[in-house]
Amino acid sequence: MRQIRIAKIAGQSQDFVKEVEQVSSFQSNIQQCFPYLFEKWGFKFIDLESDYDGNVIVARSDRLKIRFIKDRADFFLDVGRADEPEGWIGLYKIIDRLKEEGRVHIGYKYSNKIGQVSRVLEQCFPAIQELFSGL
Repeated sequence: MRQIRIAKIAGQSQDFVKEVEQVSSFQSNIQQCFPYLFEKWGFKFIDLESDYDGNVIVARSDRLKIRFIKDRADFFLDVGRADEPEGWIGLYKIIDRLKEEGRVHIGYKYSNKIGQVSRVLEQCFPAIQELFSGL
């Protein structure tokens, strides 16, 4: 919100203000839907060279990074090792592997809705961390 006020004071264009509001809104939505990542696992948002008009946000911990992608009404989530800048794997591909290996035992449907993705990630997150520490 502070950036929005600064942009208005500085006389920035309405497009810039709207873009800042979108990023702020998406970031707030992520914090609300994935509080465990920030509170329990120490994730923090990082700046990107390009955020595709506020539709891509990345958060990172010491070991992992998570990319949140908003595409109109759809939501996607990719996971990667924090020390590999370009390495990303889709959440459901990871969970399918964990199920095949017998590391997780949850029932789920593929979903592109943020709330459902959050619930699946929360249930599987310890196994995901373990998987990535062994890669």
